[in-house]
Amino acid sequence: MKIKTFATTLAAMWLLSAAALFSAESPLVEFEIVVRQKPMLLDKYFEIVRDTVEVPVGKKLLTSLVNFSLDLRVERADSQTVEFTAHLVTFGSNPYNFANRFKIEYGLPARLENIPGKGNSFYQILLSPRTLTDPAAGQCQFDPDLSGQFNVDPTNNFDIYYIKNSLADYHWNNIKNYLEAEFTRFRETFELSAPGKMNLYLCPCPVPTIHWDKRFGYMLDPGRSNIYTIYTHEFKSLDAILPNILRLMRLWGYAPPFMTEGLAGYFEFSGYEIKKLRRDGKIPSLKTMLTASSYFQAEPRTAETVAASFVKFLTDKYGPAKIKQWYQVADDLNIYREFEAVYGQPLDSLERQWIEYIDTLTLDRRLFDFYASRAGSLYRSDQQINYLEEMSRRDRNLRDSLETWSKLASVYYQNGNYYQAEKGYRILLAHEPKQSAF
Repeated sequence: MKIKTFATTLAAMWLLSAAALFSAESPLVEFEIVVRQKPMLLDKYFEIVRDTVEVPVGKKLLTSLVNFSLDLRVERADSQTVEFTAHLVTFGSNPYNFANRFKIEYGLPARLENIPGKGNSFYQILLSPRTLTDPAAGQCQFDPDLSGQFNVDPTNNFDIYYIKNSLADYHWNNIKNYLEAEFTRFRETFELSAPGKMNLYLCPCPVPTIHWDKRFGYMLDPGRSNIYTIYTHEFKSLDAILPNILRLMRLWGYAPPFMTEGLAGYFEFSGYEIKKLRRDGKIPSLKTMLTASSYFQAEPRTAETVAASFVKFLTDKYGPAKIKQWYQVADDLNIYREFEAVYGQPLDSLERQWIEYIDTLTLDRRLFDFYASRAGSLYRSDQQINYLEEMSRRDRNLRDSLETWSKLASVYYQNGNYYQAEKGYRILLAHEPKQSAF
């Protein structure tokens, strides 16, 4: 997923979505959420992740952590206490549902206990209200739960929700073709057959009833088969790996994000990105990235690239069946041990083989052509230009060069890079002066 980091653009997006703002908003209750896990043979909980969320009073917030989706609804809040309900649904083919109502003072934790995990382990969730604050100016008015705001059009695998006359509406056909093609080849490769469609929401601004991923600006709710994304001129969090992650978690359950995002990114251009990291000496040790907490501490694009490259290496070398076997038994407490049990080798040994694979990997120019076209389908022009420029460095003859420059000059021109476009067209005209298209 090659997009701008969500946190760096959020403030700008609020300012630029003036048509979608409203002034009279509910105050917010900030909660700290801590997820802990207890293995079967130990009477002790280990912290997996922690996060903070802000819930509008009188409304519901949807978030997703570790192996569950969580709805938090604050009914009432004053300076002393908060009354709220919590409803969770675990991931996987046999989801576990639980709900409870709490009235609690600030700073004290409400507990959700005995949530089932893999291998007869259990999770515990601590929900601690921290503060009552006023909302930031310029919050988005749209809410996917309200009827009448979003239009919906179906495709083979998706129901796509969008705001009429928004950018997503204008790009709807491109989005449909991109998602259908990418999800179909992923589903067929890993045999992820399941009834029912996925619901994709293309939001024109970051709606406050969704707790957006702080790295890339999306939210997944596998239990309801919902994907929430932001789609504007300034920021697009839509990406092909999101349906893949959702379907993996809905069918196979939770695995640490190194595995889930790595496997979901099997068809991403990780070979190109990992070779750049290798060249710059920026590939971290795999041992420092396997658990959710360590994965989220890493630089997001680096973590995503490393996970996708290593999982692709394992899949191509040992087959999809072993990856599925590892996925279905791994959690944050046992992922390292289960890896060695499944593959019969130490992680260090396979990590060295993976580095050798990176060093010997060659990238055909046709790959750059394919991924440039893919980037262009979602109007990611910077990425499209980068891939086409890399493609030009791999041209082997005049025919290759003319093909590349015909595409590159056109993209330069469409994006207002007229000096580079002129250079490209001069190259083309020098070899084909009678070509009227130039």
